[in-house]
Amino acid sequence: MEISQNALSSLCDANTTNIPGPGDRLTLSGDLCQMGAMKRALQCGGFNVGNMDVYPVVCGAEIVPALKYLFERKVDGWWGQQDSLEKYGICTSEEFTSALDWEVEKQKRLRG
Repeated sequence: MEISQNALSSLCDANTTNIPGPGDRLTLSGDLCQMGAMKRALQCGGFNVGNMDVYPVVCGAEIVPALKYLFERKVDGWWGQQDSLEKYGICTSEEFTSALDWEVEKQKRLRG
């Protein structure tokens, strides 16, 4: 069985301090439409999403799965979570940049 270089690097670089604990929370950011889209998508995906003022908040063990959900589905505003996506090992900087480039090209094609 072969392990990809990215997967191997992630395993080797794993830092257990980046595993969210029960008291940790992730405050999603973006413009109001993006935050609303992310909150609705996560709720439809079965996540518990609270609010801190106008900001959607995900807590504890749901942080990593929620970030994966947003990133994999490219929910509007996912790109505003870059630091958290990289911090929790959802993607590398290179993978983030590649996904963002793809998203920009997709938007250009849609606008014609």
